Amino acid sequence: MGVLINCFKVVSISRKWSFEYQWEKYHTRELTYGMSSEQEFEKFCHDLQIRPHHLKGKRILDAGCGSGRLTRVVAEYAKEAYGVDLIKLPRDSKVKFVRADIQKLPFKKGYFDYVYCEGVLHHTPHPKQAFMELARVNKGRLFVMLYSHRNIFMKIRCYFFTYRYPHGVLRVISLFLALLFFIPMNIYKIIFNRDKSYTLSSLDFFIFDYISPLYQSVHGVEEVKGWFKEAGYRHIVQVSKRDTEVLGVK
Repeated sequence: MGVLINCFKVVSISRKWSFEYQWEKYHTRELTYGMSSEQEFEKFCHDLQIRPHHLKGKRILDAGCGSGRLTRVVAEYAKEAYGVDLIKLPRDSKVKFVRADIQKLPFKKGYFDYVYCEGVLHHTPHPKQAFMELARVNKGRLFVMLYSHRNIFMKIRCYFFTYRYPHGVLRVISLFLALLFFIPMNIYKIIFNRDKSYTLSSLDFFIFDYISPLYQSVHGVEEVKGWFKEAGYRHIVQVSKRDTEVLGVK
């Protein structure tokens, strides 16, 4: 067993960054994390507590934009929409995609009116440091979402060290788990009236996202509110109780 784990360590060092692999290999045109592009944009506006018309004349940063699907929708309303991620995205006439680390952004202080960062900070080695960098380039509203607890897939990652496995092995595991949880997840959606939907392929993508990252931390609401206070935000709101979702206004 020890030899097998050491083998996985060697493979994990040479393999591509897990999210780069994920966005390249999985097709998310239909649903991303159980949501359509329209639902993503509705959540974006809800989280920032704005209406679409509030984006007019504003500079927006989608920090950790993934495929850039949400960023493209936001660009239809905003003055400028930037998407930042470590993966390389194709050029777009309406969106300015920048390949960069959110822990060291290539923008001047207070450049953006709104900064949106969902499900990214907890995948960095230093979440608070990355948050402070987002706060530095923001002059208005900043929304962040981080994990508040570990679900069953995150526990599988911890107990079985799946972040060390080759991506090919992880794809098999995530597909197996998607088949196993497909019916229970959709029953859960109906019982608790959740707004997310899961096809088999979208659930496969969703599970891979949980079991593959090298970094995956959890953070409480009060901890993150403390980050906002330290960064000088005067109005701080807990947007949702599902995860640690916090909005700050300078």
